[in-house]
Amino acid sequence: MLIERWTQLDPVGAIAFIQENAPEEPQLYSVVFAAWAQSDPEAALASLRGEPDSQIQNRGIAGFLLSFAEEPNQLMAWARRFTWVDASQLSQDAFARECPDDLFRRLLAVDRAGMHEFAGQLPPWFREQIDRLALLEQMTTDLPSVLATLKQNPLSRKAAIALAGDLGSLAASHPDSAIAVLETLLAASDGTPLLSGEARTQAIGGPLVKHLAASDPEAAVAFISRHLDPSYRFSLSETIYPELFASNPAAALVVARVLPFFPSELLPLPSFKDRQTALEVLPDAPPSWRRDQAMQHVLDQWMRESPGDAKAWFDALPAGEWRERASVILAGQTTNTHVLSLKLQEITLRHHHDQSPSALAELGKSASQAAQADPAGTLEMLGSWAPGPARELAIENAAVYAAGQSTAKALEWVQKIPDPIAQAEAVRGVLGIWTAHEPHAASEWLPTLAPGPVREAAVDRFAETIASLDPAASLAWATTLTDPAARTSRLETTFRRWAADDPVAAEALANIPGLSSTDVQHLLAPPAPDPE
Repeated sequence: MLIERWTQLDPVGAIAFIQENAPEEPQLYSVVFAAWAQSDPEAALASLRGEPDSQIQNRGIAGFLLSFAEEPNQLMAWARRFTWVDASQLSQDAFARECPDDLFRRLLAVDRAGMHEFAGQLPPWFREQIDRLALLEQMTTDLPSVLATLKQNPLSRKAAIALAGDLGSLAASHPDSAIAVLETLLAASDGTPLLSGEARTQAIGGPLVKHLAASDPEAAVAFISRHLDPSYRFSLSETIYPELFASNPAAALVVARVLPFFPSELLPLPSFKDRQTALEVLPDAPPSWRRDQAMQHVLDQWMRESPGDAKAWFDALPAGEWRERASVILAGQTTNTHVLSLKLQEITLRHHHDQSPSALAELGKSASQAAQADPAGTLEMLGSWAPGPARELAIENAAVYAAGQSTAKALEWVQKIPDPIAQAEAVRGVLGIWTAHEPHAASEWLPTLAPGPVREAAVDRFAETIASLDPAASLAWATTLTDPAARTSRLETTFRRWAADDPVAAEALANIPGLSSTDVQHLLAPPAPDPE
């Protein structure tokens, strides 16, 4: 409001104020030119024509468009005077934040041909934007023509994502049309999901999943798999799944196959209205974490209320996966490898695009919980994951827990992991715990290892763990590392810490086996300054 009032009094002064005091708020230039164009469009246009700063100039264009929001019929006469403007650097994202789609809908309604003419003076994305809005308008009146247009003139991936993200109202009123549009967009793109983000998943994915699940749950599963970014499917679990379960639990349990695990303490599982419904629906539901947890809840409660009836029901079950799962629950075993596998795999899927410390910490915690119930099975399952930060952290955390229970068994389980790199990641976890409690025993085991990634990981973790207890021994073991980068890093880390705590550290270097004169010179040299 202050900038608008200032513009009415002194627009040039308002621009100068922004340049000097608020350069990090470039959107204010749009506010200035929107107000200026309403009071004196000729002067505002002349200022834009002579403006050397492309950012101000491009923001001014957005401001001019905004100024005609209430009188769109006047825009084209002014827009045709922008032919001198170089808008090649105009940012689509910044422009979209300042000029909402509703403005362009009004402008298209007044002068569609003029808007396309205006688009010729702006970057290609502007034409795609108004084409997208025109297609959205046409979808409810002539869907076949829209689908034909999309097939003949495929949109860029960014434009396809934008169009998919605008299907909220169509998904609510014409779900079959929205699905047809999404399928056409997907066929013309690279095949990766077009719906991402929690808002889009809820506004578009939710209504369409419920619509499909009502008549064909498998079609809902296929839709989720094709169109919803895996890292955002938990939005369905949180907002859509409970409603779907309440109306159609059988369909919901089918859909559950492609929904990720979500901690029950954060997202309570929906429950059946009665036990009879549960016992009719659950046996035919496909295996999933949600099915197993629902079954767990029903049978646990039944065993508390009437163990004789529960036992009689179980005795009448035919052989198969359902009976095996029920036997695990009735025996009081609340988890099994199948459930843990689903839990860990789904958490990894959810955080595939999120390697933040908090996301990885959650994964590490889950790996420890899985190892608590089944250390051998968890380590084996983690060893089959694709390499990456998620596997590295999860497998090391699981190994840490396994080693805390029994070092000998942990090493036995680790040796059964077929992937040598995954095995090395697990060994790091075991050696960290073992060295902290029994450094002598760990040091006697290291020489039994053959050269390779497992020995490298074990020696590096051993040297890291004993560095504070016996830095000289840590340096001696570090010299046996064969990877030059790992060897140098461990030597430097250990010595810098030792030298900071003990002034005689430098004198002791000459007596450490394995250190060459070159190593000693390198360690005694001043550390290189951190790059700015």
